[in-house]
Amino acid sequence: MTRFQVSTGPLSVANTGVTKTLIDLTTGGIGTGVAKWWIASDATSAGTATSGIRVQVGMFSAAVTTHTAYTPDPWDYGVQGVGATTTAGINTTVEGAGTPTHIEEHVLGLTQSELIVWEPVNRIITISSFWRIRVIVPSGIGTTNLYAGVAWDE
Repeated sequence: MTRFQVSTGPLSVANTGVTKTLIDLTTGGIGTGVAKWWIASDATSAGTATSGIRVQVGMFSAAVTTHTAYTPDPWDYGVQGVGATTTAGINTTVEGAGTPTHIEEHVLGLTQSELIVWEPVNRIITISSFWRIRVIVPSGIGTTNLYAGVAWDE
């Protein structure tokens, strides 16, 4: 079993009510187990927004096609020549297809905040499934950079 990771940032958002996927995983021919995920924001001002940044993490009905493809990195840098069967994409330009099917939802504060989740038992992503870290940013928020990461075993 090998652990892989993907991280991204900054994805800049400001003054718009927007939905964006920061990380999108599509499993290949074997199941995947998410061990850790995190998200952070570095807003310097809440602007006129009155609610926090909603974070949706979990399973979706389809992959995002407007992301930038990203080659997952091995967690253990001593591992050479092993590639992930899970494909990854980062920072969507348009949210596109896919609705939440099994997610957890969290809220990040309007100014600098961070959320890190270590799963006590790996959260399983079945074969040919779609997992995301997606944010719903409120209208009126000041300039904000978002960062995210995930680590999984396969």
